[in-house]
Amino acid sequence: MGVTGPFETAEARAPDQKTPSTPKPWLILSDLHLGHPRRSPGRIAKLEPLLDGIGHLVINGDSAELHNKTRHTEAQRGLDALKTLCDKYKISLDFIAGNHDPFLTDTKYLRLFEDQLLITHGDVFHDAIAPWCPSARILEKFTHEIRQEVTGSQTPSFDTRMQESLLACRRLVEQRRYQIERVTMLRIALNPITTARVLWYWGRYATLATRFLDAFAPTTKILIYGHTHQASIVQRHGRTLINTGSFGFPCKAQCVRITGRTLSVHAIKCIHDLYQLESAPAAVFELPHRRNTSDAAPQAVSSAV
Repeated sequence: MGVTGPFETAEARAPDQKTPSTPKPWLILSDLHLGHPRRSPGRIAKLEPLLDGIGHLVINGDSAELHNKTRHTEAQRGLDALKTLCDKYKISLDFIAGNHDPFLTDTKYLRLFEDQLLITHGDVFHDAIAPWCPSARILEKFTHEIRQEVTGSQTPSFDTRMQESLLACRRLVEQRRYQIERVTMLRIALNPITTARVLWYWGRYATLATRFLDAFAPTTKILIYGHTHQASIVQRHGRTLINTGSFGFPCKAQCVRITGRTLSVHAIKCIHDLYQLESAPAAVFELPHRRNTSDAAPQAVSSAV
């Protein structure tokens, strides 16, 4: 299932390659961390109620613990089970690369609705990828090295920034540093400096995202991301930033459903060991039409870098 070849700056895929063959809604989740004993939703069957009536599922990064040698087998089982579940209900499935699964796919983002909607994991917003982690300095070093290789003296762009982020994550996995440098809740709690760093970056991440959008994706009206595991809906600079959170304790998960040009954000709760949507959406947003657009299903005008 993983992509093992070199990263390529691919042409944007044709819209019909990312358009579901059904008008059923899209569902966007992130940070499943399949294979992790505490951060994952557990059995894939627990997600089944969330897929009711869905035509297309997007997992926006960190779908599974593929970066970790000791958890790779269980992570792959989880991915296989998810694919089987989607096949059962004839749901098309897309993965976006995160920092825990950078070899799973070359797709680093989706841009929909005339580039008004951006879906990306969120690790691109800081050069250190996960600046609260022990490996942050190493990742930042890799990012800067790769920036010289990819961009050099040229003006940085949206695609080069995405490419740098993905390659830095892949380089770290290749060196297997994640096997010995992992952040755990206990480690955070026992180290006040680490705790302060984590909380500071979590509180500041919407600002980092906004700066990235201002510089490299100014047409974005709505951003859907994850990465920090902090479910939220934030308004910044005339934009809406939606973080889909995480299933692992002590975090909470939420999802985004796209029907036509309507986006609804739903909190996710666990009842009788099954994940379900809250009865009413937490927020609803409409993406305005631009000239020469229609009510077609979502189309990805840019899908990989």
